[in-house]
Amino acid sequence: MVHKTNPFAMLIGNTPYNSELRYMNETVVYKQLSLVLSGSYLFKGPMISLIERADSNKLNGVPKLSLNGFRFQFALRFYPVSRVKAPKGFWLGPHFSILNFKIKPQNSSLSDAIDVTHWNINMLVGYQFIAGRVCFDLYAGIGYKKNDWYYVDSSGKTRMNEVYLAYPYYSFPIKLNFGANFGLAF
Repeated sequence: MVHKTNPFAMLIGNTPYNSELRYMNETVVYKQLSLVLSGSYLFKGPMISLIERADSNKLNGVPKLSLNGFRFQFALRFYPVSRVKAPKGFWLGPHFSILNFKIKPQNSSLSDAIDVTHWNINMLVGYQFIAGRVCFDLYAGIGYKKNDWYYVDSSGKTRMNEVYLAYPYYSFPIKLNFGANFGLAF
């Protein structure tokens, strides 16, 4: 069993606006096969804090904001090198992730919010180093993604097309993955 996280996700998560507090568990379920489950709490990242501080005099009317949400990940990993026991060494396998968070004014009774949902399914390859109990997991991959941003108010949900116009790659369905996780093996 390997317990992992990525401390850098606490600085910036899947978007520039959120940070992520992640716990990941990898368990060997058969000789060369492992199951990875992960849960994360999403919260306000440094970008929103910078925007709030830049407008500390409230000249532009930027209110203090809250951001709360979750992320779940699920993956299967196949370790094809039979002489190395999982969860060590080269691996490949499918990965699924979904996240949702809401941005809204703090201490407000208004129902106004921005509702963000990202989901993706990927094929990842990686290498997991384990020295003693210390683990370093490096990976890359490609997949399909769907990112949705909605403005929510008392009249319902409206898709935020300006996000997609400002960042055309954001709505592009191909997802490239690169990352690392650190942890302890038991």
